Amino acid sequence: MIRCFSNSVEAMLHLLVFNYYLEITNKFDKNLIIVAFWLSIALGIRNTSIMAWIPLLIIKMIVKRAYVKFILAGLFIALPAIAFCVALDSIYYGSLTFTAWNFF
Repeated sequence: MIRCFSNSVEAMLHLLVFNYYLEITNKFDKNLIIVAFWLSIALGIRNTSIMAWIPLLIIKMIVKRAYVKFILAGLFIALPAIAFCVALDSIYYGSLTFTAWNFF
């Protein structure tokens, strides 16, 4: 992806995620699903994009006391989304490719 285009997509994803981040409750609802999915896609575009979200998500998880809900979102939403990104990269490059590993 062209660098300035990927930066624009990443910025839009973060704006979208932040909008739903503010609405996260202690339930496994659409807000948590949207945050987990789109952050995983942003991670597929640039693996350092998740760094600012880690403390925010930990704080939200502690404040809302939604430990199990966040773990479930990670297992059932984020991991399949990351696997999808790995599959797309692997198909494009013709061999198993982990974006985060090849980033550095």
